[in-house]
Amino acid sequence: RVGGEEQDQSACCVIAFTTDKRAAEFERDLTVRLRLMDVAWKAARCQRDLDDAHGQLDKLMNQRCGGILRFWGWIQLVVTLLVGLLLVAATYPGTRTAAMTACARLCTRAPAVESTGPTMARHPQHGSDL
Repeated sequence: RVGGEEQDQSACCVIAFTTDKRAAEFERDLTVRLRLMDVAWKAARCQRDLDDAHGQLDKLMNQRCGGILRFWGWIQLVVTLLVGLLLVAATYPGTRTAAMTACARLCTRAPAVESTGPTMARHPQHGSDL
């Protein structure tokens, strides 16, 4: 700024303007841009901190719950394979009786669940389920 202010001795360059009005506009524009850069830097730092916190939370959840979830996945796999084996055995005539017996035993050992929904009708002549 050309005029009544003292010049800073540490400045490495000087920008001269033709009028004080143009110098004030430049100074205001530069101040606004510096503030925007500061806000953008703070937002980027906050985003980085948030990403770090999410990573730490995921790592902690994997350490504590990962073993339980892996164990539950193995249980589901084993049960699915056993049910699939039972269904395959029930489709072949040679193993159908054994499979049906195993299925009946599993069904009778399972805890009874009280249902309020509709029940299956029985065939009047045979007394069996439809």
